[in-house]
Amino acid sequence: LGESGTGKDIIAQAMHNASPRKNNSFLAINCAALPRDLIASELFGYEDGAFTGARKGGNVGKFELADQGTIFLDEIGDMPLDLQASLLRVLEEKKVMRLGGGKLVSVNVRVIAATNKDLETEIERNRFRRDLFYRLGVIKITIPPLRERPADIMPLAENFLKKTCRRFNRPLMSLSPEVIETFMNYDWPGNVREMQNVIEGSTQLAANNEITYDLVSQYITPKTSGPPPDTETQTVAVVEKQLILDCLAKYKYNKTEVAKALGISRRTLYRRLSEYEIM
Repeated sequence: LGESGTGKDIIAQAMHNASPRKNNSFLAINCAALPRDLIASELFGYEDGAFTGARKGGNVGKFELADQGTIFLDEIGDMPLDLQASLLRVLEEKKVMRLGGGKLVSVNVRVIAATNKDLETEIERNRFRRDLFYRLGVIKITIPPLRERPADIMPLAENFLKKTCRRFNRPLMSLSPEVIETFMNYDWPGNVREMQNVIEGSTQLAANNEITYDLVSQYITPKTSGPPPDTETQTVAVVEKQLILDCLAKYKYNKTEVAKALGISRRTLYRRLSEYEIM
């Protein structure tokens, strides 16, 4: 459990890497990013001719591919109710049946699920199955937002900076004292994902080996003492809009690349573009 951008996918990968299944597959599915009619075929696979447009010879689903490994179901709270019933059956029986097929296939898969929603509230609103909630909730881990763990801010920033410099073949860079102060005083509404994007953008714009305040100020605005709620919300919206505009320019309006860089689905990106009247 955790807000968007807190690094739930990284935690899931780390759990897999530390488990006896580490030498087998780790597969991730974003339940919010896939169209409703594709989720079942992605998870469970399908046989030849199962539906219009089905690949000749059928297709193996993620559960079969992840046999003896781990499958990570991100944004499980967005999974349609009818598919929740199918998932529950797979978890209980440890068998899957491809769409259009009649044969049960045994699978041994560790399932890790994540959401930024309050699933108990979703249950009360009849949008999430209570039995699936209990089946998945054997072990619960809550990841606090970055604003509640300030001691992690600089270690994370330095780690992202090292990785970004290596990725773009830049000499190891440093953060100026003003940037460090800004980072420590910022609320990070986008959490770890936002920090990663800020550092990546600033690194590419830097003319020397130091990330200065003028670079990061294009992406974030330090919090002021006691802003009214509507002002704070507006500030976050302005920052998010600017991030989207920067990524659109950087990736030449390639929506797939922009969504990937921002760590969101294409559907969420299009919703943001509409909300901010960008396109």
